[in-house]
Amino acid sequence: MSVAAKRTKGELEQRRNAPLIHGARSERRVRRTAGYVKQSLLMPLGLRQSDLSRTGRYWLDQWAIPQAQVKLYDDELERIGLLADDGIPPSFMRTYYAARGLASRTRMKLEPHLLEAVERKSGRSADPVERLNRFLEENYGSRDGADG
Repeated sequence: MSVAAKRTKGELEQRRNAPLIHGARSERRVRRTAGYVKQSLLMPLGLRQSDLSRTGRYWLDQWAIPQAQVKLYDDELERIGLLADDGIPPSFMRTYYAARGLASRTRMKLEPHLLEAVERKSGRSADPVERLNRFLEENYGSRDGADG
């Protein structure tokens, strides 16, 4: 009889789920969470991935994976705390800060593509200064103080 055949159903289940316990290092959990992270970014903007350009979808993918890792690490930090009783941080903190930095840098690359997609979909400018000036003109008159 093989060693695998001697394992109980509970042992097999434990071995299957062992890599999932710490989610930020499990590729399956990161990919699944990345999908949720993408949705949480696009839904409030009223966008779908198909609304983005090919480059925009690339940057969305590049941003979502480190952002998902950050979310999973945050969940783990919430569960175990930032410091152990002896004052030592968890061993994944270096990876956590690297993921935060990467997510921040890729978000900067993604934002223009999101603004472009919002502008294209809504038919109005996504430039915040232009939108503010148009709002002020519509509600308070022209910039030089004269109405009309």
